[in-house]
Amino acid sequence: LLDGFVSDHVALLHEQAKLFHHLAVFERDVKRRLAMEQRRFDLLQPMLKTLNRVSYEHLHKQLSYELGETCLA
Repeated sequence: LLDGFVSDHVALLHEQAKLFHHLAVFERDVKRRLAMEQRRFDLLQPMLKTLNRVSYEHLHKQLSYELGETCLA
């Protein structure tokens, strides 16, 4: 339940997702690297469905881009 501090919550999730992305760069095993990218996806996707697209347009676009980036990995 997002009852205030939505921008802060999204920012923290975004930072966590970036952490997984930066760690995946150092991973040599492809299976583990893909697992880290999957964690990014699993972390951000529920937030994208929860956010109001009109009220939080910038955050929605940012999360959509991030999710697209995870699918490219």
